[in-house]
Amino acid sequence: MANEGSAKEQQGERGIIQYLARQRASFTEKPLNDVDAAVLAFATYFYFEKGCMGNASPEQRVQLPVALCGIPRANLFGPGLLMRQDGDAFLAALLESSRFMELEVGHYVADLSSKREKQFCAVTFYLPDGTAFLAYRGSDNSLAGWKENLNLSFMEAVPSQLSARDYLEEVARDHDGPLMVGGHSKGGNLAEYAALTCDEEVYKRVVKIYNLDGPGFAHVPSDRFTAKGYKARLCKLVPESSVFGMVMEERPASNYRIVESEGYLITQHSPMRWVVVDDDFVRVDKISPDAAIIAKTINSWCLTYQPEQRELFVNAVFDIFGASNAQYWNESYDLQSWIKMFAAAAQLPAEIRNTVLSMLKDVAGVFGEETIKRAREVVGNQ
Repeated sequence: MANEGSAKEQQGERGIIQYLARQRASFTEKPLNDVDAAVLAFATYFYFEKGCMGNASPEQRVQLPVALCGIPRANLFGPGLLMRQDGDAFLAALLESSRFMELEVGHYVADLSSKREKQFCAVTFYLPDGTAFLAYRGSDNSLAGWKENLNLSFMEAVPSQLSARDYLEEVARDHDGPLMVGGHSKGGNLAEYAALTCDEEVYKRVVKIYNLDGPGFAHVPSDRFTAKGYKARLCKLVPESSVFGMVMEERPASNYRIVESEGYLITQHSPMRWVVVDDDFVRVDKISPDAAIIAKTINSWCLTYQPEQRELFVNAVFDIFGASNAQYWNESYDLQSWIKMFAAAAQLPAEIRNTVLSMLKDVAGVFGEETIKRAREVVGNQ
């Protein structure tokens, strides 16, 4: 395939950060591409409300550099793991990009509620040609956000999906130009759900839908899902060792594009690890065997158990984590929290406890084999 031959040699130097550094053309000169969409999707992990966006009305537009300036990085990055890993390099490259600094942002919404098991965030980027790119945030480091992720396996619609549709229709009322929707991880699922279920007149204005390594659907949201017009607008990208993007993904491989990544398994989930040559991600032919095993394990579990059983399982698992009284994952790492969680796990019914252990054993086995393989490669190259 094009670009594929030289990609392996250059991948250490080719990624989104490098793309931001070398791409100087304006959006008027070069229209938005898939890499640009990944940049905007990743930018949703910024906590814009910590700056001037926190006091802006929903319809008010602010220049992107103004929205980002004056916020301590710890506040701008929030508790999310992705920004802790790549936030410094991404922010520096973004602020240096004349291409992206010409954009305006607006309609920033953030809603986190443990009680409602909801973690929702979205922001709209306005392009010079009058197109609005509605970007949905993926999961952050909150227990509520990850609980909502697992609720996707048995609920017909989780609260954030309903909010994603409402958000699209609200922005469409305030903006009369073309619309694009997109997001990374759960944000990609939200973008698809919004496009699949929004008002028909709004849907006609949606020209592109980006799902970047986001999960599929346990319940098909609408008949649009199999329509040719929807497939033509959808761009789903997954890395070669995708785990999240293949969960509940029943569509044939022709419906998504597999891209090369520098990481492996979970570390590939970040678009910052995806290989870019020129102005595009590098394609590969198929999902790696290790990722396929993990996806098959999780998807088989979804098929084996009825929605009621999945709900019981998910609630039981998060009751364990809830015993620590933590709101974010990193708050549940101390010894006392683990003591509380193990005590809660001991109270699980035997059938659920065995199911949890069986799934974890299968997944851990793949991770263990992959770790050993990588270690051997490192030793062999020394």
